[in-house]
Amino acid sequence: MFPPLATGRTTEDQLPVLLWVHTGTATIEAAGTSHVLTAGEALWVPAGTEHGTRTEAGAVVLPILPSTPALPGAPADVRVVRVPDTWADWLVSQFDFNRHHTQDEDAGALELLALVAGEGSGAPELPSLTMPSSRQARAVAEGFLRSPADLVQVSDLAARENVSLRTLQRQFHDETGLPLSEWRTRARVTVAASLLADGREIGWAARDVGFQTSAGFTRAFRRHVGVAPKDYPRSGAVSVAPALERQPPPVPPRRVWNWVYDWHVLWWVYRGEVAMRIGTRQVVLRAGQAVWIPAGCSASVDERGDGSILLPLGNRRGGAEVAPADLRVLDLQDLAVPYLLHTVVAEYTLFEPVEEGDREALADVLFEEQFGHDSPEQDTGALTGAVAVIARSLRLAPADPRSLAEWAETVGEPVRRLGHEFVHQTGRDFPRWRADVRMSLARELLRDGSTPLAASRVLGYATSAGFGQVFTATHGLTPRQYQQRVVPRQVASSA
Repeated sequence: MFPPLATGRTTEDQLPVLLWVHTGTATIEAAGTSHVLTAGEALWVPAGTEHGTRTEAGAVVLPILPSTPALPGAPADVRVVRVPDTWADWLVSQFDFNRHHTQDEDAGALELLALVAGEGSGAPELPSLTMPSSRQARAVAEGFLRSPADLVQVSDLAARENVSLRTLQRQFHDETGLPLSEWRTRARVTVAASLLADGREIGWAARDVGFQTSAGFTRAFRRHVGVAPKDYPRSGAVSVAPALERQPPPVPPRRVWNWVYDWHVLWWVYRGEVAMRIGTRQVVLRAGQAVWIPAGCSASVDERGDGSILLPLGNRRGGAEVAPADLRVLDLQDLAVPYLLHTVVAEYTLFEPVEEGDREALADVLFEEQFGHDSPEQDTGALTGAVAVIARSLRLAPADPRSLAEWAETVGEPVRRLGHEFVHQTGRDFPRWRADVRMSLARELLRDGSTPLAASRVLGYATSAGFGQVFTATHGLTPRQYQQRVVPRQVASSA
């Protein structure tokens, strides 16, 4: 049985958190009250509420954070939530999203809210607010809910998402059953209903969601809800969530950025099937299988089928003169899923062993099984020879502008041979490998709070604008947008 874990007293200032007991029993203290929860239960903790958790031996608690701080209708009170078994895989996928290694913009904030807020508080039933599934329409819909009073033109939103206005309108109509303008109005009414339920005045709620007059707000509210705002219950006790179905949404496909790590990372497929590129090697992993990505080696996930979930089991530093072709696919199907999830939680969240000697050892065992020994003085992973020398230098000084030909002269290697070795060892030619390294470091710097200007200087870009163009072309997000999306989600996880 795996050991108990605990967190210290902590507070998420920007985001609420759902502490879900996947397995076993846990005690969670929040807002001065102690809650003993068992498998299938969770505790909703609003932003700004101090809390702490301790699990029993054999228990797993996953912290789930919504994708946006602005969550209309989110309960303002600490509450116990009963989680149907059918939601388990979807919640694990949201935990995966919180690890901020995916490109995806939306992580189902409304679906999470539907689970937490349940059926509301006896108020008149709100109209269904179906979320569109297309990436562009989904991003626009999330924006409407985050900032319902924003009067930006729909044509400008379409341009922002690099889609034509006609296509955006068609996506909303085909995927939600409503014209875009009608969906936007219904979203405003839904948010306004939660404000009224919290005790806000009608005029205040109307202005906060973008209506210019109380009369216009009353007409729209009556049309969508069936009663006038003055007749809508305003208990102030429980916020009313959008009337979404309680069935779990499908586990969304995930897209992952290319990366080059300073350390070896062990990836495990919790569910589904995943195709990965490790250097020049293509590997297909199925549920229960895992593989190490060596430090310094360029890697990417080429395909994550619908419903697949890929989680990191741990990372280790140390020498690893193992070529990608020699990496073994590890079969972990004999290990219980709760034990593997416990390993992920212990490695990548604020949960730590209660007893000092109970440090998670699975990654250590599998590291030695793959690499044979641990040599902390080395940190270039699968890279050897001149390629390892260059990798170490660029890790220390990523702004170094030397070309492959200049590096060949520095290390005393023929440029053609050095170029061949880069492709053989890293899976990328030198310019692409260096770009992967710089973008991996850029994400680390931005997550750690560096400004785009500071990051551009560290990485050797002549201007912050040039850095921004490269970052945006690689990630589909500006550096500022990346920080706004990722930084709030780090509060419940450790690097």
